[in-house]
Amino acid sequence: MRYHWAHVRLAAVGADEMRELVEDAWAFCVPQRGGRPLDAHG
Repeated sequence: MRYHWAHVRLAAVGADEMRELVEDAWAFCVPQRGGRPLDAHG
């Protein structure tokens, strides 16, 4: 794939795992200045 997209089958993951996937994807894409302090898990 050209972009680093994640494909997830929603029926196959729980809410906690989905939250982790979204947070990891967000942390990968957000600029280091301004975005990092919003991380809920430290």
